[in-house]
This record gives sequence, structure tokens and C-alpha cells, in this order.
Amino acid sequence: MNLLFFINPISGGVNKTQIIEDINSLCDLHNINYEIYITRSRDNKGLRTLLDQLKPDRIIVVGGDGTMNCAVNKMAYLKIPFGLISLGSANGTAREFNLATNCIDALTDAVFSKNYIESDIIEVNGNLCIHLSDIGTNAEIVGKFEKEPERGFMSYAKHLFSTLKKTEEKEFKIYIDKEEHIWKGYMLTFANASRYGSGIIINPGGNTSDGFFELCNMKKLSLEAILKLGLSKYSEEISLSDYIQQVRTKKAIIETSKKYTLQIDGEIIGDFSRFEVNIKESYFKFVIPIRY
Repeated sequence: MNLLFFINPISGGVNKTQIIEDINSLCDLHNINYEIYITRSRDNKGLRTLLDQLKPDRIIVVGGDGTMNCAVNKMAYLKIPFGLISLGSANGTAREFNLATNCIDALTDAVFSKNYIESDIIEVNGNLCIHLSDIGTNAEIVGKFEKEPERGFMSYAKHLFSTLKKTEEKEFKIYIDKEEHIWKGYMLTFANASRYGSGIIINPGGNTSDGFFELCNMKKLSLEAILKLGLSKYSEEISLSDYIQQVRTKKAIIETSKKYTLQIDGEIIGDFSRFEVNIKESYFKFVIPIRY
């Protein structure tokens, strides 16, 4: 078996020295041929040469949702499974599939599990999204977070309440199957999954391999709404219908009267007033835990 470990050295503000040592030990113990690729920039020069030489049977990503997105963007054409060891600021993909939080267990699953799903992805204005993308409140917070020198949840949380106080209601003009809908709310999510890395559910019933995505509108942003959303982390039985408006589709166009920031998998893409969104079915193979 040939493995490529695709490691983001700065994701989540977590030092990757220990996980690299664990990778070396496990692969040497089981006589596994492997290479470690440390991401240096968005260009990742030299990656194609390494892939041609190694011809990996599996790619294992070490990082968060943004790192996973980068890896799938660059290597899904290989049609081989992707594993994930979640060490990022945004770890929604890992939470979605109940991946191990212990690095040794996550590494073992990523290397040895024979279970995988055919995961869909969303395309938003030509950009791929494996987990969640949104415009509005969360994207505003992520935009501020990206300017911080420190990574991790505490850095993200620092901007949370200040943004919630200032955010305004927005109007979204939505076209689905030639029908026009007007939604008003504070955040519009293009959801391939059900929850954010924090555990908060934004898309009840979401499924990454059903051939659809959901538009989810946070139509209220009261203290009660925030508390209910927070509690959804601990119980899926909590009803969110009073706060989240949903529609399930394969394609949609969204227009707004002003430009809003678009974030995809925890990364800021840019400001737009028109969003073309569609699903790409069974786009890549994602390794799920042995116990899944």
C-alpha cells in the first residue's frame, strides 16, 4: 500500500510534530510505503511530481475542512479514497462522520479502514465545497478570523458576539426550477452536511451522499434562537423549524441587492451579489471509521 499524507502545518494552530512522528512509527511498523507532503502555499508546487512518483492508493489529510477541501480540489481526479485526521480550526467534516478525536485512533482508521462513502460536493460560483458554505453572519465572523495571527476556536469565538450584535437582516432572492422565492434572514447556508464543526446543527437531516444539497436560511437571530442552536449540539431532538428555513435541491441561483462575503469550508472566497450553486454527485471517496 502506498500512502500520501497531505499535512497543513498551520491548521488549527496545532503543532504537527507529534502526528508526523506517529505516522512514521505506524507506517514503519507495518512496512507501509508512504510520503509526507507539507503544504507550503495554495499552489503546492511539486505535488503533481510526487503523485506521479508515488502513485498512492490512499490520501490522508491532516488538517481541517479547508485542508480537506484543498486536497480534494487538487487530487479527486485520482479516484482514490481520502482519509482525514482532523487538526484544524474548522473540523465539521470530522464531526459529521464521528471521526476519532484521538490522533492515534484517527490515524489507524484513516490508514486501515476499508469503509468509505461516495461523497457529493457542492459547487458555488465555480468553487468546490465539501462541507458547508455560507453568506451572512458566519462568513462575516470567518472573514475577521482569517485576519487573526492566531488560529483555533478561541480566536474564532472572539469575534462571535461582536458580529452577532452588529449583523443586519438580509434579503435573498432565490431561483429554483424557474420559481422565484424571497427569503429574509441573517445567514444563508449552502449545506452538504448537517452541522458546523462546533456541533451546531444548521441543516437537520443533511446527508453528504444523497445527490442533493440544502439551502438553509437562519431567519431569526434572537437570544432564544442562539440558545436552541447551541443545544442542538447535544440533542438532535430539538426542533429548529422556528429558526431555520430549508429547501432541498440540486441547483439554485441566489441574488442579493448588495455584495456579501462567501465562505467555503472555513475559507473566505470573495464578495458576490450572485451565487450559482449546484451539486456534483459522488465526487470523491471519503474513508469512514472502522466502527462506523
